Amino acid sequence: MPGIDKSDYVFSEYEKYRNTLSNSKNLIFDESVCFAEFYEGNAVKLSCDPFFAYEWEDSFDKEGRQEPEAEDDEDEAETAEEPEEEKGLAELRRKFEIHFFDETEFRKAGIHDVNHNLYSNPLSGGEVIYNLGEGMLDFLYFDIGKNLSPLKKAFALLSDKNIDDPSDPENNGLTEKTIKINNQDERDEYIKSRWDTANMFCQPFFCSSLYTAAFTPVFLKYDKNVFLRYINYILTLQNEFKERLEFCFDPDFYPSVLGHLYPSERYYLYCEEYRHFPDVIKRTENFTVGRNITEREQMPYGSSLAFLKSRMETEIDTNSEEYKEFTEKYCRGDIDENLLKIPSCIRIQHTCSSIEDILNLEFSKMLEANIKIRKCKRCGKYFIMKGNYDTNYCDRIAEGETRTCQELAAQENYKRKAADNPALPIYSRYYKRYAARVRSRQLKEEDFKKWKYKALSKRDECTDKKITPEEYTEWMENY
Repeated sequence: MPGIDKSDYVFSEYEKYRNTLSNSKNLIFDESVCFAEFYEGNAVKLSCDPFFAYEWEDSFDKEGRQEPEAEDDEDEAETAEEPEEEKGLAELRRKFEIHFFDETEFRKAGIHDVNHNLYSNPLSGGEVIYNLGEGMLDFLYFDIGKNLSPLKKAFALLSDKNIDDPSDPENNGLTEKTIKINNQDERDEYIKSRWDTANMFCQPFFCSSLYTAAFTPVFLKYDKNVFLRYINYILTLQNEFKERLEFCFDPDFYPSVLGHLYPSERYYLYCEEYRHFPDVIKRTENFTVGRNITEREQMPYGSSLAFLKSRMETEIDTNSEEYKEFTEKYCRGDIDENLLKIPSCIRIQHTCSSIEDILNLEFSKMLEANIKIRKCKRCGKYFIMKGNYDTNYCDRIAEGETRTCQELAAQENYKRKAADNPALPIYSRYYKRYAARVRSRQLKEEDFKKWKYKALSKRDECTDKKITPEEYTEWMENY
């Protein structure tokens, strides 16, 4: 049979895309086990690697706060600088609601039969609560270049040259050798030992975004090619989903052409005409019914306390013929009455093992929910529109700022109005003065309220040019 010459084969754009996101011999992207649940009101709960928090479950309490180690010198303990990896996690906690639990809590929550994964990550054993779309935006807008230093340092320290080169003075005389792996258990143990070390150095980079922390890769080798492949993986996903967001959700993206289409229709057009990608998004859904811990108030997905109380007060006639017939036919002896009283709720979870998985899942859920997004007029980044609240500014704190874009825009808007309306700064100046007197108890609260009502009326008169700013100031002084 003749061989096949592929030397002139030209890969399609989709084949190149899939190759970039696929595992290689020395880099695995999909070793994580995380569960995503979606609730009414577009809330998301992501449970991260619940059974394998071996590095974290002892160092965090149930609220997720780091427990300090005992120190002989109390003064030294108070002034000790926070380790870099803990700083990274603390920064992530400032952006997201994160809770850490141990294995028992997850078993109570109904999470069982997890594919045993040996690799921990900064969020192992924790769950994160956020709004639909916020996880994706957090990943898309983290600056990989500005957060790359810890990863470069980790690769430099863990490179095969530093570990195996006998001429390296830090090598303690170790000689180059090949590690023979005979079975799956030995492979897992080898990867785990390497990952324990890598996790310590890489964690500040992983904590740059929620999804890089929840879906950490497994590096089987530390060299330039592996480093570049991981960076290319991140950049490829960022570029792809930024493009999807703009094409499918941006109301200002070719509005005369796409404005009448739903996001899901725009996504079909994106796949068919622009990217020539398959329009199928595969999701792994787990449907269970049991006594799960749920946040919902209505059966069959959850129950209120009132419903639970009524169920527990239900009388079961264990002496009836029907009960006896049922237990004899369907049960092994008498049935536990709690099985008939305690509500059993539906739980729907989606299993994700990589950043690509969670992005595709979240994107598809955004299509289902017909999420509204808008580009912030200050920072230029997309944000999720919440309810009927109409705003052109996001609630993020831009780099170099201490307040959100919304707060800065409000301040700038006030300054513009004040420039056109001299009554505003006059009112603001006296308001601050009298409010301070109320706090220091030099002025009674009821007197302050009376003044405020009259001062606002006078401000409106000044705005309408019924009185001059000078007359308004004089009234303020003489009140």
